[in-house]
Parts: sequence; structure tokens; C-alpha cells
Amino acid sequence: MSTLLIVDDNPVDREAIERLLGRGYQCLAAASGDEGLTLCRRERPQCVLLDYRLPDYDGVHLLPHFLAQHVGVIVITGVGDESIAIASLKNGAHDYLSKNELTRENLERAVRNATARARLMQEVELHHRLVNEMPLGVAVFEWEDQNDISSLRLRWRNGAASRSPTVGYGAVGKTIGEARPEILETALPRLIADTILTATSQTLPDMAVGVAIYAIKTVPLGGTLAAVLFENVTAERNAVQERLKMEAQMRAAQRLEAVGRLAGGVAHDFNNVLSIVQSYGQFVRQRVAGNAEATEDVDVILDASKRAAKLTSQLLAFGRGQVQSLRVMNLNDIVTDVQRLLQRLIGEDVDLVVHLSPNLPPVEVDPTHMEQVLVNLAVNARDAMPNGGKLTIETASVVLSEGSEAERESSVAAGSYVTLVVTDNGNGMDAETQQHIFEPFFTTKLGEGGTGLGLSTVFGIVKQSGGFVGVQSAPGQGASFKVYLPSVTQPVTAPVASKPAPGSLKGTETVLVVEDEEMVRKAVCRVLRDFGYTVLEAARAEDALRIARSHPGVIDLVLTDVVMPGISGLELATEIGGEHPEAHVLYMSGYTGHAMVSRVRTDEGIKFVQKPFSTEELLGKLRQALDEDTG
Repeated sequence: MSTLLIVDDNPVDREAIERLLGRGYQCLAAASGDEGLTLCRRERPQCVLLDYRLPDYDGVHLLPHFLAQHVGVIVITGVGDESIAIASLKNGAHDYLSKNELTRENLERAVRNATARARLMQEVELHHRLVNEMPLGVAVFEWEDQNDISSLRLRWRNGAASRSPTVGYGAVGKTIGEARPEILETALPRLIADTILTATSQTLPDMAVGVAIYAIKTVPLGGTLAAVLFENVTAERNAVQERLKMEAQMRAAQRLEAVGRLAGGVAHDFNNVLSIVQSYGQFVRQRVAGNAEATEDVDVILDASKRAAKLTSQLLAFGRGQVQSLRVMNLNDIVTDVQRLLQRLIGEDVDLVVHLSPNLPPVEVDPTHMEQVLVNLAVNARDAMPNGGKLTIETASVVLSEGSEAERESSVAAGSYVTLVVTDNGNGMDAETQQHIFEPFFTTKLGEGGTGLGLSTVFGIVKQSGGFVGVQSAPGQGASFKVYLPSVTQPVTAPVASKPAPGSLKGTETVLVVEDEEMVRKAVCRVLRDFGYTVLEAARAEDALRIARSHPGVIDLVLTDVVMPGISGLELATEIGGEHPEAHVLYMSGYTGHAMVSRVRTDEGIKFVQKPFSTEELLGKLRQALDEDTG
């Protein structure tokens, strides 16, 4: 049953209308405009029969208020005045009736039509509001002169379109040529024209307007009209780019991590080989001491093995496997100490500028390794400036928050850092080069003697120090390498005084050598015997335990490999200590990344020598271990 509201100050007329309508309607009655509006807002009728003349208002004045409630409104008057009818309809009334001509038939017809029109107007208004408020921009163009693309005229647009620079601000009713002539240089006008000519939808790849990116589609509306649908997809596209960038950084990190593990494994095997080459090279040199030509040949072999050992050390740095001597210190002190060396390295045609930030918090690093970082970055910058230039070194203290630009650009975690920035104004690098710049053996200096290990060494040292390193560069715009080192709260520590070299490398003590690599073991044993030591030799931990238990005399020192088949060198030393508590222990290894080796290298109470070692290095470490309690 439909609900009707009759607003009329004459009760006789109200009753007459109710009788005409009959029982098919629920009728509400109001004697004034204010009472009628109150009832309309509360009861929500489908249609209002509004008397033109009321004691408080006339019907034309009340029309907008009733129409705002989305109801059908029929103006009824006792005076059949055509001007009143025109005024009512012009102001939005859905119909007009004279009381003198009311019949049940025309009254019901008017109610049906007014109710339907009100419902339709409500739906149109709802759709208009939805279209106007939705984030998708909609603009309707008409092509007035198909010989002139600039005659595309903007006929209508929704709210999103009015806020977009794609179709211009305040341009409704104007042609593209009048309002936005610069748009004529884009693909959009031709797309609209093609849509109108072919009556088919078109899609435009992402269109950049300033810093915004829009996805655009055109839809034919018939005749010379077409709609342009466009959406600001800047955030989505940026998110996609950010995700792709993060994925690329992750792949690069995984690639570098894999290469680092490979480098560490190769370095271990190579260290054993170099130990053999260096040891037997020295044996041969002793034998040919009187032959100058032969001695020179052997020296070439030994020098080559030392260069190979240096390359191995650089591989270990990349794989974060170098032995570190950590100190808490001020990064400015390292830069100051190496500054004079850097000036000699880069040459007189490169201007070295150093800016050191005062009051830097300390960092925990190996000073020798950080000097290597500075040297490698400076040499890399020098090579990028063949005709001279400017090299700037800067330090600073920064605190990075979650989602900061540095965190996004270089995958730097949030926290407090001391930064080291090395910038040159040289040739610069393209994006492809930057993706591989820290990989070992990658070099752009083919034929110029580049090993491709300088920047990979920087990468490894910084990562091993708990930091991050990134680069910003472009062809012809130089390069800036930025190193982030975690700051610490501990006070700066003084450098540890080096132990004096032993007066003699010779000895008469008994040494148990445990090494599973036969050629390395034989070379070490031969060196020790040549310098007066009594040597007990074991290829495996089980053999070493058997020898220790059966040896009747003193074992002064156990020289053992750390990583061996079966039990480790640490476990072996503990068991031998039960049989020979007097025995000192000196560990050796060519491994770097192994957890057991890392423990040995970082424990100050444990004596360790890194393969490959020279005769002097081995004997010096051995004598220090033996003389520790007697010195």
C-alpha cells in the first residue's frame, strides 16, 4: 500500500481527496507547510499532494524542500491558472492538478507518474553522485570538426576528472586547443578521435602527466561523442617499481652471498696449495743459495705465490672471511692516517678534499681493513678520472628510521650509523654496471690490469663489519660510494701493542703436527725439523691421540688444523691436554667461513696462524706460543 501525504489547510478538500483515492492508499494529512515537511521527513511517503496556497508558505517555495526528500510532488490548486502550473513544473513539481478537475482516474495517474519520476530522479541523482565521487575519472568529448583534432570539446566530466591535469581545470565547454594546447602533443586526442571514427574502445599505455601516471581507456558514446576513462595509477606503478627494485636487490644480495661462499671454499683449497708452493719454494731457495740465476728464478716463483695469496685474501674479504682485529675507534682517525697515502696514490692531477664531521660516535672495525676500503675506493675513483678531477671524502653520523630513503636505496636497516662517502667527478657508471660493480672479477678496465677485486673487497669488508655499502652514479656524472658502519656506545680503545718478534726462530722442543693434507703436513714438518724441533707427525685426529698417549716424553706444542675429518682441532687439543697438560696449542686453517674457525680466530686466548703462511710466519707464531709462559 502506497503512503501519500496531503498538505492542505482546508480539511474539506483533504477529505475529498482521500475519498477519491479510496482504500488503496494510506493517507497522511498536514494543514501547513511546516507540519507537512515534518511528517514527510518522518514518515517517508511515496508522494506529496501539495496545495499551492498555504497559510505559512506558498507551494512553489516549499517545492525544493519536499523534492529534497526524494518523493513525488503534485501541486494542487483551486485556481486553474496556467502561470501557476508553469511555475510549479519549472521549479521541479512532477505534476500539476486543479481541484476543480480532480477525478479518481487523473489523480491516480498523477500519483503513479509522480512517484515513478521521483524514483527515477533519485536513481539519476544517486548515479550522478557515484560517478562524481568515484576515483575513476570520466570525461565526455565531442569532436566538432573532424578535420581538426584540436576541435575536440569537453562536454562533461566528473569530480575525479575535474581534479586531474589530464583534461585540464575549468575546461568544460572548451576545446582541447583552447584549454590545453599542450595535450595536443600527446597521444590522447588521436585516441579519442579514433574511438569516435571507429566506434570501438581504445586503451592507452600509461600516460605520464607531470609526476602522475594515468591508465586511460576511451569508450564510444555514439555519433561524435566519446568518453575518456582514466585512473591515477601513480601509487600502484610506484609500488610495482619498488617491489621490482627490492626483488632485484634481493637477487643481487643472494647472488653475492652465493659467490662469497664459493670464494671462501675456493680460497681454502687454494690456501693449502699456496702453503705447499711457498714452503717448497723456500726449500729449493736454500738449496740453490750459491747459484744466483737459480735463486732469481725461485724468487720469481715465491713472488708469484705471494701475489696469489693476496688475491686469495681479497676473495676472503669478499666472502667476509678475513681474520679481523677489531677495535673501537673513531673513523676520522683512520681517514686522517691514510690521507697522505691516498694523495700519493691518486696523483697530483686529482684534487683530494676531505670533510670530517666532528664528534663522530665510535665504530668497531679492523683499522687495517678500513684503510683497505679507503684505498680501494680511492684507486677506483682515480681510474674513473683519467684526465684528473676531484675526489671528496666525507664522514658523518646519521640515524635512519624505518622506510627511509637510504634504507630503500641501499637496503640499509634502521639504526645509528657512521657514514663514509667517497665521491668523484669522473666517468660515472650506467645502471647495468652498478648491478655488478661489487661482484668479484667484474671490471670495466679490461686490458688495463684490473683484477675486478677492488670493490668486491670493499663490499666484503663492510659486510663483515656489520655495515652496508651502496653506490649512486650516472654516465658522465661521477660516482658516490656510501659506506654505513653501525655506531657503538663503547669508548674508543687504544691500539694493542704488538708482541716483539722472537730473538730466534729455532728451537729444540717437541711439536705434534696434525694435518690431514699430506703435502702441507710434510712441508710443515720439514720446516720444523730444519729449525731444530723434534716433530711428531699425524694425518688424522685418531693418530694424534694414539701418539699422544704412547709418547713417553713431553709434548711442548700441538700444531693442529682446525677443520679435519672426525673430531675438530679444538676437541683434539682438549683430549691431548688431558694426557699432556704441559702442551701449548697453535691452530692453523685455510678455511674462513667455518664456524669453528671463526671461533678460533676471534678468541684472544687462542693462538692461530692463517694459511698460506711463510716459514717466518709459522715459526714466529710457534715461538710466541711456546715462549708465552716463560717470556
